Amino acid sequence: MSSDRVASEDITVVANTVSLSAQGGGVDFADVIGQTLTIAAGSQSTTLTVNVDADVLVEDDETFEVVLSDPKFDGNTDASRVTIADGTGVGTIVNDGATLVTVDNTTFAEGNSGTTTFTFNVSLSRVASQDITVVAKTLGVTATGGGVDFDDVTNQLVTITAGTLSSTVTVDVIGELIVENDETFEIKLTDAKYKGVTDTSRVIIDDDTGVGTIVNDDTASISISDSNGHARCYR
Repeated sequence: MSSDRVASEDITVVANTVSLSAQGGGVDFADVIGQTLTIAAGSQSTTLTVNVDADVLVEDDETFEVVLSDPKFDGNTDASRVTIADGTGVGTIVNDGATLVTVDNTTFAEGNSGTTTFTFNVSLSRVASQDITVVAKTLGVTATGGGVDFDDVTNQLVTITAGTLSSTVTVDVIGELIVENDETFEIKLTDAKYKGVTDTSRVIIDDDTGVGTIVNDDTASISISDSNGHARCYR
């Protein structure tokens, strides 16, 4: 807080905080209520401190106001000597961290018929105040998509709802009776967004690949049949 002129006596004002998008009461910041600020005689400024509460929530930048009132010169209201020209200061609390998106691996037996659901967890390192979205798709590695070994997932939007830490992507794996090696496919994540907007200050994909391993659960059984015959003797 500053004055455009030096005064021979102390100048005082009263300061209060007002919530805008940031919340007082210790949620985002500690309230200042009726605090007297003094610009000492012969000086032109003083300071007010507002304590902001640290958190790990990924969120929008937030604001609050400091509002000044009741200016006095030497303890007296005197508009001929002191007035408030700009009584509002805006404090902006800048979000200072991004949440990291990861996808895990999953392993299941394929089954002999129908489909088996493979579930991949898509997780955040930090909770966000707004929805986080990514786009997921499958890629064949040794397993083949298109309904051969698994059904493709193509550009599926995955939403991690505000206030939560995870969501899932499911892939249907086709059951069959072929004896084969274990096979793999991948889930790939792209296009991370915070509140529908690409914003690397708030969301980053840290691990974009989840591996699905289809475990063979079929066994070939080998046998030899019995045989009956007659021995013959020739002279």
